[in-house]
Amino acid sequence: MSIQVRGLNADRHHHLGLRRQRDHRFFNGHITVPLWGPEVAQACRCLPIGFLRERGQLQLVAITGLRQRENLFVDAAGRWLADYVPAHVRAHPFRFARRQEDGTTPVLALVENDRDVVGADGISVGNREALFTEHGEPGPPTQWAMRLFRELLRQDRAGEILERCDRLGLVIPWEIQTEEPRSGRVIHVDGLHRIDESRLNALADGDFLTLRRGGGLALIYAHLISVPLLANLKQRLRSRPAQQAATTSEGLDRVVAGDDEELFEFY
Repeated sequence: MSIQVRGLNADRHHHLGLRRQRDHRFFNGHITVPLWGPEVAQACRCLPIGFLRERGQLQLVAITGLRQRENLFVDAAGRWLADYVPAHVRAHPFRFARRQEDGTTPVLALVENDRDVVGADGISVGNREALFTEHGEPGPPTQWAMRLFRELLRQDRAGEILERCDRLGLVIPWEIQTEEPRSGRVIHVDGLHRIDESRLNALADGDFLTLRRGGGLALIYAHLISVPLLANLKQRLRSRPAQQAATTSEGLDRVVAGDDEELFEFY
């Protein structure tokens, strides 16, 4: 399914709402899920954490699958199976985006064609949360998403930390492979990166101190702590040999929203 994401706008989206009873089936086919820096301390306890290079920049992600279009942390009923649910998943169908014109202004966007985004027809008021009030003000779910992303933005420094790690030569390709449970065929997971612990330990004192002062050690060690959880992910694959059909695309869900008059800006 092609994902249709547009900047949230009261004029365009005033008639829409969200089903109160929602699940995580949208993420069935995602083998990675974006993470924010403030999440890593919790995410590293149950999710392997790695990095993807997107448009030349390293992006922090949770690794959620090992074979194409299969998220091992979403079951057939759409339940999230890990103890921690990433903010990107909790916020769905809202998306954090940047204004297309300058690439920096934060905006709130919406996955318009998600099954949980509904019009007023056929959906009772009790089963639907309006995105906007009748006066065009943000409704409860929109307000919640704005608060969530504002707080994450306020604390997030992952981008600059990963850029510094990259410059220091700490980031290397992560060669991940496992076996298809039924056929024994070797599966390769491509595109992921990790921190090389030996290179970290060999850093010059000045470079290590710069990482520490920049708040980078917490993110780095959370990533390193999470690496052994890849074995748990492989075990999940072995215990679920039948491939589940996925209805959405895998990988990162990075969004740049439309032009000025279409955007619901944060600030």
